[in-house]
Amino acid sequence: MKLLFLLITLFTLNLHAQEKKIVDFLNKDLRWEVENQFKNSDRIERYDTLVVVEPFQIKNGMLSIVVKRKKVEFSEQGDKYTETYFTEKQEIKLSKITRLSKDINVIFVTQPDAVNIYENGKKTGTYSLFFLQLCCSEKYNETWANELLTLLEKAGYSIEMENWYD
Repeated sequence: MKLLFLLITLFTLNLHAQEKKIVDFLNKDLRWEVENQFKNSDRIERYDTLVVVEPFQIKNGMLSIVVKRKKVEFSEQGDKYTETYFTEKQEIKLSKITRLSKDINVIFVTQPDAVNIYENGKKTGTYSLFFLQLCCSEKYNETWANELLTLLEKAGYSIEMENWYD
């Protein structure tokens, strides 16, 4: 009985250590992204400023990130556009991620509707893509992707890479 308890404890400690490595890996690049987002002049015109409210976290096998977003809406009554800001939280059970992909953004492709989306703390829907908020660097190449996939595999998650456009 003591041996079983010891094995379970060691497995749990290893899982938490691996999850910490995943979070550290993603947050290191998220910090780089925030610091360097406007070195790519296209970013200024195509995207809002990336503001991280809560960096990547894993709790109970659930990966999450919270960012600040801008919403632009047209008011016919005032005949003008108004800008408002809101926080957006994405969360996904790591076990629901199926693939890692990159076009403009680095994305986890998930099982259908596995990503929960919250605006200002209120759940607003589900989605099948988890955006890692990483898009402004050529550093997110296949070598980078393989490092992330290796970390995920060591934590017990088998995820495929697909459609990796550098």
